[in-house]
Amino acid sequence: MAGGIVKYRHLSRDSAHRRALLRNLVTSLIEHESISTTWHKAKEAQRMAEKMITLGKKNTEASKRQALAYLFVGVDRCLGGSSVLTVMIRDRKKCSPNSSAHCVNVTPTVPEDTRACYV
Repeated sequence: MAGGIVKYRHLSRDSAHRRALLRNLVTSLIEHESISTTWHKAKEAQRMAEKMITLGKKNTEASKRQALAYLFVGVDRCLGGSSVLTVMIRDRKKCSPNSSAHCVNVTPTVPEDTRACYV
């Protein structure tokens, strides 16, 4: 059906590029705990980050493997990515059932600049 409800932002990219972009954003968010990007990319990365945080809260072997399958972590950083996801996120977000990744708008320095956001 044409003109249906859009379930996600396409971000002017094809599906493989969009998926790689979101995986990179979520991986950087988990590694550095904060990223700066455009508002539209931040809102889409927030959705995926929430799913990764939920997997970190479960703390089962299956959830660890599912999270590591999504994140871009190399073979040498595999244990570090898993421990960051399960230890840091689980301990911080264990008690909070609410949203864990928030988008904070940043006022653009140039009037023609796009809307930026910190996640």
